[in-house]
Amino acid sequence: MKEIKQAAIQEILNPTFGTTKQFLQVFKVQTKKGNPVVRRIKIDKSAKSATVYFPVQDENFFCAIYLDIEKEIEIR
Repeated sequence: MKEIKQAAIQEILNPTFGTTKQFLQVFKVQTKKGNPVVRRIKIDKSAKSATVYFPVQDENFFCAIYLDIEKEIEIR
């Protein structure tokens, strides 16, 4: 679980996907002591994937980072 969380945080801090970059140009995720806050991690064992939810500052929605967790943890 820790590796999944770290991979998602890394995508927030250093975005590699265009959609993440675009989202973060408009919105900011909530942080605590300079680190992105993770609200929830949902594991879907049947799909071999995980979704990490970050609350968005001053909004009532989340930024979700999707990861494949079959062999290695990779951003989708």
